[in-house]
Amino acid sequence: MGFFAWLAADIRNWIMVILGVIVIALVIYCGFLRWDVAVKDSAISELKVTNAQLILNNTNLTAQNEQLKTANEALKNYAANLLKIKGDLQKIRDSIGKIGSKEDEIKANNDLVDLWSAAVPK
Repeated sequence: MGFFAWLAADIRNWIMVILGVIVIALVIYCGFLRWDVAVKDSAISELKVTNAQLILNNTNLTAQNEQLKTANEALKNYAANLLKIKGDLQKIRDSIGKIGSKEDEIKANNDLVDLWSAAVPK
């Protein structure tokens, strides 16, 4: 029976060693998982900060876009007003030209009256 007792004790020792190795492996694996979770949590925190910055940049860009739209509308109105003023100036020039031609016509008529008056004795 000594051999079987020794064999049983030897098997128990091997089982204990294998269970010990499994426990050590599980402890190491749990430590690795904890480290992996910490790394991923850190990455998530960095992504949250980046996301917050992008949201802030998007908000700023949206505000700037609205300002640019307002400025664009103001420029369109300014250009339309300039074109209207240009048209009004052309009308004024045309009116001045008509007045000038009327003055020339009146002067020519007065010259004719003077000639007629000089030619016809009184």
